[in-house]
Amino acid sequence: AVRRRAEEERAAASQLLAYAYTSGMARAGVSLVQRQPVRDACFGIDLVSKAASMGSDLASYSLGQWHEEGSHGLPHDLAEAKFWYSTVPACATRHLDASLVRRAAARVGEIDTEAAAWASAEAAANAAIDEALAGI
Repeated sequence: AVRRRAEEERAAASQLLAYAYTSGMARAGVSLVQRQPVRDACFGIDLVSKAASMGSDLASYSLGQWHEEGSHGLPHDLAEAKFWYSTVPACATRHLDASLVRRAAARVGEIDTEAAAWASAEAAANAAIDEALAGI
């Protein structure tokens, strides 16, 4: 019984340590990215990426936002933004309030709608160009 309790306490301590580590990594990374020196931003993005892969909702949301905006040295990439936003609701390490978790989930659908609208507009523009070229 003593051994089982010690193992349970060790598991709980390990979970708490993992949470603290991921939490600190996410917050430190976001802080570094928001500073101006490129060196700090690159290190910050690395920390945020690691924290996101370890289940930090703050890190996942930040990566989604930065890819959507094409900011902090990351390319504008809606597929990456959608991926990171879609991971937010399932993250184990919680820092975001419920409204931002809902916002991340909503952005997944909105990105799909925006992508479909862009594809439709591009197809219409290509059809107009083809029609104009056919008349030449």
